[in-house]
Amino acid sequence: KSALTIQFVQNVFCDTYDPTIEDQHRKQVVIDDECALLEILDTAGQEELTALRDQYFHTAEGFLLVFSLCSLKSFEEVQKLYSQVLRAKDSDFVPVVIVGNKCDLISQRTVMNDDIEVFLSTIKDPSVKYIQTSAKQKIKVEDCFHEIVRTIRQFNAPQEVQLPESAHRSHKRRKKIITSCNLL
Repeated sequence: KSALTIQFVQNVFCDTYDPTIEDQHRKQVVIDDECALLEILDTAGQEELTALRDQYFHTAEGFLLVFSLCSLKSFEEVQKLYSQVLRAKDSDFVPVVIVGNKCDLISQRTVMNDDIEVFLSTIKDPSVKYIQTSAKQKIKVEDCFHEIVRTIRQFNAPQEVQLPESAHRSHKRRKKIITSCNLL
């Protein structure tokens, strides 16, 4: 999981990585002709630390949930994490991209497409995307980070809401723009 972040931020593949409780990265990128500053918090597999995990969930705008296609256990952990994110955010609609890493290790693969499709079919939010990557081979590394930015932008975009007629002085239909605000 950390290899994916390091490949994206530093353009380097790390075979050996010493995971800490967390590692923070920042990278400025242009996505769809708009500048974005990504603040990436890599939990380095320490999701079991409940107090830290809850803090991550409450402050994050979006989530890349990464599992190894060569580890059924990591796939099961991502399914649990997805449910925990929804509970922490108290919503079925949260900016999430599910990432299956190590797609280049075909002979070592233990998580099959059928398993992934079953999991994805349980997700109510149609904006959740699934991407297969390889940090080692640089396959779709940028794509997954760019996709979560697009999903966050869509989630935070102003939405038009019809106000009831009684809320207006005149009887003409009016629309109000509601903008999401993230307080940290």
